[in-house]
Amino acid sequence: MEIQSRLSDITDDEPKLQIFSATHQKPSHSLAKQEHAFSGALAGICVSCCLHPVDTIKTVVQSCRAEQRSIFYIGKSIISDRGFPGLYRGITTNIACSAPISAVYTFTYESVKAALLPYLPKENYSFAHCVGGGCASIATSFIFTPSERIKQQMQVGSHYRNC
Repeated sequence: MEIQSRLSDITDDEPKLQIFSATHQKPSHSLAKQEHAFSGALAGICVSCCLHPVDTIKTVVQSCRAEQRSIFYIGKSIISDRGFPGLYRGITTNIACSAPISAVYTFTYESVKAALLPYLPKENYSFAHCVGGGCASIATSFIFTPSERIKQQMQVGSHYRNC
């Protein structure tokens, strides 16, 4: 109704308001979910590649509680013992798991949020985001927990040699 009154008030000198059909610009509902999952997987891989050396140092620091060494000392000792690739030990497991974890998280979050939003008043949209995030965290924990254990064992150099 508001758009119709706005259109009737426009004179020839003012710019015209154009209305486009949303069906031509938006992908189908299932395609959008696939795109969310793919984007999440790609984001998970990028994060893993960038932060894995920091995670390796953190894991080694946590496994060597008796030795109160600085983070920089631990990083230098990993590089001197294993070479620069030592910082990336366990990265294959991390990438192999972070992609599906991030895909499942993003897919679940967006699906739950999209399912709830039509039923909520605008002032309660944050509830949909909260429930979506909670459901996504629960869904990803089934993949995350075992993969994190294997990755940590590879980072400290015990039990596993490859993923």
